[in-house]
Order: sequence, then C-alpha cells, then structure tokens
Amino acid sequence: MSNQSVMKKPLLSFVIAFITVSSVFAQCQISGKIIAEANNQGVPFVNVGLFRVSDSVFVCGAASDDKGAFVLQGAPQGEMNLKISAIGYEAFSMPVTVKGDMNVGTLKLKAGTLRLDEVVIAEKRPLFAVEGEKTMYNVAEDPSIQTGTLSDALQNAPGVEVD
Repeated sequence: MSNQSVMKKPLLSFVIAFITVSSVFAQCQISGKIIAEANNQGVPFVNVGLFRVSDSVFVCGAASDDKGAFVLQGAPQGEMNLKISAIGYEAFSMPVTVKGDMNVGTLKLKAGTLRLDEVVIAEKRPLFAVEGEKTMYNVAEDPSIQTGTLSDALQNAPGVEVD
C-alpha cells in the first residue's frame, strides 16, 4: 500500500462523515404569505411558529411583514406543525415535512368571531359612610334588618339610643 492511498482513506471518511452530519443538522428556510380570506389582502404582523410533531416543542418563529409575507430561518428537517395566530382571526395549523428550503405558498386566515356575554355592573353602598361631621347609615344595605321594623333599624344606627 502506498502512502498516498493511506492518506486518502481518512480524508474520504472525514468527508463522508461531514456530509452526513451536516445533512442531519441542516437548517432550512420556510417562507410564505398570509392573507385574509374576506378580502385577499395581506395580514400584517401575524405570529408564525414551527413546532415539532413528536413533542410539540417550539422550534422557530417569526412575524409576517406589513404585506403578510414571512420567512422562518433555521428550521430543522423533519415532521413539523406550522401554526399561525393573529388577533381577530381563527388560529391556523398545518403539517409540514421540512426537507430543505421551501415555500408554503399563500395561506388564508378566516375572521374570528368571539361572542361575549353581557356585563352586569352592580353598585353597593357601604353600610356606614362618614362625610365630614356626618355619619350616614344605609338601611337598605343592612341585611340584619331587611325583615325588621323601623325601630330595629334605629337600634342599629350608630349614636342612636331607642327606648
């Protein structure tokens, strides 16, 4: 065996190992555009995230630009879920198999609807209130005399004695 062929084997092994390792850890770029279904206009500043299918771990994310375009940098290869969320729109999710740089195309978001129940505001006055030199007693707020008489109310009032 010549000295030159001995040198080629470790070099060849190193090159094969480097290519294998670099392909496993290759970082890819995913791009696309997000539009509103109602008017086909780009939706600005939408959150776009990439999550592993196996354990739902966040991998990378970005926000769309003012025209709805987005680019995810550093996406690893494999089975992923692309998730999109924006205020006023329904959440969007789609499975993606990342094998290299890819464009997912134009994704349409549906307008979200949120129905709120009625809001009830109830004011309750304090039982006793001090205003300057006066002490006020709110009889309507005293549950102990709701079924009582006026005499019962006066007995509970501060500073009043009833015979």
